[in-house]
Amino acid sequence: MSLHCMAVGRMYKAVISPLILDGQAVEWCDRVKYLGIYLASAKAVKFDINPVKRSFYAACNSIFSHSHGVAE
Repeated sequence: MSLHCMAVGRMYKAVISPLILDGQAVEWCDRVKYLGIYLASAKAVKFDINPVKRSFYAACNSIFSHSHGVAE
């Protein structure tokens, strides 16, 4: 299991020294997935909805591609 951490606030762009927790290195990243939602690193808490939109359009395209020949 990998650990991820993200900085939020005025120092979100700062280079942070590595952190060891229970013998495992914590990976610093720009966004974290939590309960299916992506939180983005910024001055304030931001939500990245691009992956959600991408999966929605992929599902719609899948439905449309399998509905050729269906009458209204």
